[in-house]
Amino acid sequence: MSEAELNPGPLRRALAEEPQTALAWQRLGLTIAAGGDVGSALAPLRRATIVSPRLAAPWESLGLALAALERWTDSAAAYRSALALSSGRADLAARLAEILAKAGRMTDAAQAFDLAIGLSPADHRLRHDRAVIRATLGDAAGALVDLRAALAASPNGARTHYLIAQCVMRVDGSAASEAWFARVSALDGQVIEALLNRGVIAQGRYDVSTARRSFRRAIALAPGDATAHGNFGALDMGLGRIGAAIRRTRRAMILAPDWVDAHSNLLLALGYLDIEPARYFAEHRRWEARHAAPAYASIRPCGNDPDPDRRLRVGYLSADFFEHALGTNIVGAIEHHDRREVEVYCYAQVGLADDMTRHISALADRFVETQGLDDAALADRIRDDRIDILVVVAGHTARNRLIAAARKPAPILVSYADFSTTGLSVMDYWLTDPIVHPEGATEELFTETLMHIPMMVLHRPIEVAPPVSALPAPSRGHVTFGSFNNPAKIGDEVVTLWSRLLARLPDARLMLKYRTVYEVPDVRDRLARRFAERGIDPVRIIFAGGDLNRPAHLGLVGEVDIGLDPFPFNGCTTTFEALWMGVPVVTLAGRRFLGRMGASFLTHLGLPELIAEDADGYVAAAAELASDLDRLSVLRKGLRRRILESPLCDAPSYSRSIEVAFRAAWRRWCEGRR
Repeated sequence: MSEAELNPGPLRRALAEEPQTALAWQRLGLTIAAGGDVGSALAPLRRATIVSPRLAAPWESLGLALAALERWTDSAAAYRSALALSSGRADLAARLAEILAKAGRMTDAAQAFDLAIGLSPADHRLRHDRAVIRATLGDAAGALVDLRAALAASPNGARTHYLIAQCVMRVDGSAASEAWFARVSALDGQVIEALLNRGVIAQGRYDVSTARRSFRRAIALAPGDATAHGNFGALDMGLGRIGAAIRRTRRAMILAPDWVDAHSNLLLALGYLDIEPARYFAEHRRWEARHAAPAYASIRPCGNDPDPDRRLRVGYLSADFFEHALGTNIVGAIEHHDRREVEVYCYAQVGLADDMTRHISALADRFVETQGLDDAALADRIRDDRIDILVVVAGHTARNRLIAAARKPAPILVSYADFSTTGLSVMDYWLTDPIVHPEGATEELFTETLMHIPMMVLHRPIEVAPPVSALPAPSRGHVTFGSFNNPAKIGDEVVTLWSRLLARLPDARLMLKYRTVYEVPDVRDRLARRFAERGIDPVRIIFAGGDLNRPAHLGLVGEVDIGLDPFPFNGCTTTFEALWMGVPVVTLAGRRFLGRMGASFLTHLGLPELIAEDADGYVAAAAELASDLDRLSVLRKGLRRRILESPLCDAPSYSRSIEVAFRAAWRRWCEGRR
């Protein structure tokens, strides 16, 4: 615009004489925005939409201004109005799709791209952009259809080749993607990025060999690349190579000190070790000082109504609203919340939506997709929704949004199902139970106040499980112990104790399985050597593999006679699955949250004799159970019924207990406001 056009004075005078001219209001708004004051442009642009609500252009200009202010939800609403008034414009539909994606509403964004492509089917850029959204939603096959169409129009598009390589790997596996990744490198030299993405996708498919090869090559080519070291560390952790994982992760943190996810991965890796509580806590405080403390400057008072008895607005912030251990557990609490007491908001950092995602979305009063929202925008959204209690689920695990929580977007923050303290000074409570955290007797250190409910972990009955089978031991002539836990939990202390048990029962066997990890020869051989070093013939260790569906997986669990809980990081879902299949589990009660989950399960099932307080007690409990097959058989037959009648599956009571705890916390907050 010229200097004269940037001067809003004449427009203001004209509007004073004739205030019902929508296009003049629109032009005034655009002139103010062009001068750099986009916020002040909103009022005249809104006035234009009021004066002529059936005119598309003012709505489009309002959407543009709101987008410039990163008010994505409001911008999307304005663009929807513009599109409704000019339905034949593919560019408006595409712009709406882009805004929805920035708002984290990926499903809606895909639908907007569907409309845009229907209006302009020859525009292959739209197909490329829709493919990105489809891939984000986990529809790799659908993304490939769009990408191949886009590639036909632009055969040398490196970015298109790159996305095809990732989608092919997800659909057809590593071998099929090799040529596509090679083309990416040849087209634009993005070798490191291609290697890292190939490694991450392979890791997600448990293709360990390809993931290792990719990360090693990336580090060889770029030894200073923090992402390569961090991703390799995460892979090592999943393979039980905790020492290597810690070394690689610390290297990544040196190269990229502000990489918050790497530091959270370090906390997780340290959690597999039996380290002193003070040392573990100190690392959490370092995490807070480095990553969360800067966000504390953005904290401002929440204006929530301090009425102690009104209906509460509770938000659940999670990356696990899908068929995941946490997703399938927390859904019961959400299903049974008393809607007279609680209004439920779910903030979902979920890339791959599935039936569980859709189920939780239908249950919630409001389901907000947070993909695409940065931490500041997410915190603002939670604050704008006037959430009273924000439940931060599994804070230090993958795709966590702890930095958004650090901005204190709700009056009360509650940590749920994290493996340790969050380390946040602003986190008010840690939801727990008297077994996991004995009142006044826990050695664990934490920043939160403990919020005790009768039982910490809720589980859903497993509908796809096969019936409980007969005890395997009598027909085999020996007892089979088993653990289906992540090999990261099988440290040297665990191997030593399990070896003592196997030495005491020389005919017994030990079955180990975790996804497809034990199909990797060096992972399997390394663990077998550790048992051999303790006098146990490797032939007695049964390594089960295969990418089984859940019924087949549970059938394999049922081939075990007695489950062995690892420590200091107990099993959770794996323990429940074993118990559901009639397999009793022996546990060693530890000194912190991670090591007392098994004790909580067994206490609520009325099986305290399976909870050991020390190593000798652990071996004795397992050996005694193995020596009494009649008792073991009776226990096996009745375990599923025992679970169904226990608090472990009592979702209504679980939800009531949470609501009682939340109400008490809310009343304390209201009292403090008076």
